[in-house]
Amino acid sequence: MTSCSQLETANSNSFPTPTDFELAEKKLNQIQSDEDYARKLSPEQIERKNQDLKGELAKLAKSNKLSILEKTEMPKDDLEARIWRHSGWWEMWLLVLKRSNGKWSADFQEQIFDKETDKIKKLPKEELTKLY
Repeated sequence: MTSCSQLETANSNSFPTPTDFELAEKKLNQIQSDEDYARKLSPEQIERKNQDLKGELAKLAKSNKLSILEKTEMPKDDLEARIWRHSGWWEMWLLVLKRSNGKWSADFQEQIFDKETDKIKKLPKEELTKLY
């Protein structure tokens, strides 16, 4: 672990490696920049961004043969959470956490870009665990 002092070590390319302090400062500046940007948006722009996000989530759900959570009625004690991660256009994974009838489950799915076919290829869906 790098200390917060201004010591810098060189990596294999002889470029300075940032310290934890520098990385934290960079992240803080990015957060501040994002907050400044968000404050400048009008309510109409915010609503448009929300609608765009909902549309993208609906497309992702459809492409993964899942229901649209916002439009799905579930029993009072049931729960479903989805965590999506995109790594550019070549990889996407999805983790679905569910509680149904008092039982928990977690499912994982991954998609990658197949260079040979120039298409997205779904890797086999894996059931990670069943919690009782």
